[in-house]
Amino acid sequence: MKAISKLHTQWLKRPRYKKKVTDTQAEHELAQKVIRARINSGLSQKIISKKMGITLSSLLRVESGSYRTSINTLIKFAIATNTVLLISFESLENLTEEFDA
Repeated sequence: MKAISKLHTQWLKRPRYKKKVTDTQAEHELAQKVIRARINSGLSQKIISKKMGITLSSLLRVESGSYRTSINTLIKFAIATNTVLLISFESLENLTEEFDA
């Protein structure tokens, strides 16, 4: 049986797979940052969702990386976790080169 990382590397050679990975990369990176901020806050998902005024399932969707959340939700999350929301733009060329490496 092949390790998932080896399969992923092979599949990246397929244009449709690579496009899907590239298209969803931002959501997954955002989800990782949201999870990290939640853990660092020391608060549970339930407490944060209550502070945000959203349902727990809505917060879970944000943390799943399969949901494109709004900036308003991210602002509520930052307030609930006592963090600062920073947004930046990076060159697509640089990100693609980094991803291909």
